[in-house]
Amino acid sequence: MIWTTIILINVVFIAFTIICYVKAAKIPGSEIGRKLDEAIKPMPSLFDPSKNDKKIFLYIAYILSAFSGLLILFTLLLCQRVVIAIGCVKVASRAMESMPSILIFPFLPFLMAVMLVAWWLVVAIFLYSDSQVVKYSGGGYSLTWDYTTRYLLIYHLFGLLWTWQFIVGFSYVVIAGIFSSYYWCRGDSSLASSTMITSLYRAVTYHLGSIALGSLIVAVIQLVRMIFQYLNKKFKKLRSIAWLPSITMSCLGCCICALEKILKFVNRNAYIVIAMKGTNYCSSASRAVSLIISNALRVATVTIVGDVVIWLGKVFVSCTCGIAALLMSEAKMYSDASSRTYISSPLFPVIFSLIVAYFVAHLFMQLYDIGIDTILLCFCEDCERHNGSPSFAPPSLMTAVGALRKPTTAFE
Repeated sequence: MIWTTIILINVVFIAFTIICYVKAAKIPGSEIGRKLDEAIKPMPSLFDPSKNDKKIFLYIAYILSAFSGLLILFTLLLCQRVVIAIGCVKVASRAMESMPSILIFPFLPFLMAVMLVAWWLVVAIFLYSDSQVVKYSGGGYSLTWDYTTRYLLIYHLFGLLWTWQFIVGFSYVVIAGIFSSYYWCRGDSSLASSTMITSLYRAVTYHLGSIALGSLIVAVIQLVRMIFQYLNKKFKKLRSIAWLPSITMSCLGCCICALEKILKFVNRNAYIVIAMKGTNYCSSASRAVSLIISNALRVATVTIVGDVVIWLGKVFVSCTCGIAALLMSEAKMYSDASSRTYISSPLFPVIFSLIVAYFVAHLFMQLYDIGIDTILLCFCEDCERHNGSPSFAPPSLMTAVGALRKPTTAFE
């Protein structure tokens, strides 16, 4: 499926490039031109060069030619790494198949998140109600809070950000612990000691401090970004008077957003190394960055391939549920106007089914996403420990890289 997707993407880019050259009259009279012209003729007038400037098609063709050439070049250069990416995807799939208990885990962080939001809203309402009503002479009024309440509101917001990131980090460590044990046991699920309960125990017993530190860093950056967004809104009102402070705040806000994304990426991989090696947060973050830099092309390829597979999975689940909802709405009990369960239009049920299905698919596909990243980092660590030749990779990944497993008696 992955190779099919890659080939189809290349074919689509090449096809659009040829179509643009045909409509720009750069390949007239040829057999390809005639056949494409006949195929395009029934399409809307957008493709009719008599109604659009041929130069536009020519410029588009030049741009698509460059993109198509680069895409083909990258496809040829990254073939070996695509094979590794496919191997990581296969290993993650087999790990989930052999350890189905992992599918239960997403309910735990989901329940924790629901409880956190419910508690936060209740406390926020009480803090918000601790205000004074100021009436204006014109008849209007406004709410004001003293400094203590304002600081408490900021503190309460920071608590939400920190706890939310802590739940995310805790989920990463638990899931990565399961997949990493599967890898280091060479894909033998009977030897993988890290079932969901065991991984939970390790995360609670040994890694809560590291998770708290990583989540604290991200939460602080998020709070700073929110403060900058608030100040930026204030400065926008004064842009006509003082434009330089407003532009400066906007640029700083963009930099902080970029820093937040970078820290989230580093945190995600640091949590995987924490689960894999049991080291503290700083050591794990340093090792994760080192592995990513030294295996940049592998990481990029696996990330792209994994994202495509996960996105296709989400779309497949959503479309399947949407089609099922549409077919169910055609049943007699829903299509009969005299029935109490009559649905006048299936539009809302179908859209609702699509949204709910996509959310549920996203929740469970996160397991797959973390699993692929964990297998990749374990593979990179394995290669660096054994001079570029992985010794603990599961059979499917060993077959993908074409390497022979060396007999190893120790974990080092």
